Amino acid sequence: MGKNNKRLKILKHDFSKGVEVTDHFIDRAHERFGVRDLHDQAKNHDYVTNWVMGLLEDYSEIESQPNNDDIKLVKCRQIIIVYETSNNKCLTCYPISYNNYTKQYDSLKTAIKKRELQLDDFTQDKVNETFQNIYYREARKYASELAKLHTKLAALYEVQSKSSHNAVIDTKQESINQVNSIIIEIENKLLNIHNVVFDRQEDKVRTS
Repeated sequence: MGKNNKRLKILKHDFSKGVEVTDHFIDRAHERFGVRDLHDQAKNHDYVTNWVMGLLEDYSEIESQPNNDDIKLVKCRQIIIVYETSNNKCLTCYPISYNNYTKQYDSLKTAIKKRELQLDDFTQDKVNETFQNIYYREARKYASELAKLHTKLAALYEVQSKSSHNAVIDTKQESINQVNSIIIEIENKLLNIHNVVFDRQEDKVRTS
């Protein structure tokens, strides 16, 4: 009972007094989410700080790192913010899909190594079938999320097409870049899983 309570504990943190952002965080915000680069260090610092504060106002979950309680993973919409509590700093950021798919991909690579043991044909076929099921399960799971993201993209483009204000177009483009970044991460990780599962099977056919 005690273990379950600990596992389900919801962490909370008050970000209302502001946070600091590192140069690395600023670079990742530009690179991964299309946050506008103002080509001025001070302006970029202020702009990205405002951006991350907007996310932190509506975070949905905070998770501590197993080996470092000072580092928190803050989930905001589809974005993970790596936050250092002691220094009140945002260290980096990446799409939440990166976390999910990296864990899946690493687990799959471990399982693939086990599959490379000498197995009889019947067992090998069953193992291959299991890996195929993993891929198709993940593809179904994230198809719904991708559909929602593409719908959101369409709505943003629609607003751009009808707006006569440059500032609105710029703001919507920033949101478009962020959504596109998440879509690309999901599709890339799905492709990784697909390649691990099916490329290995094709290699086996070619060499047998």
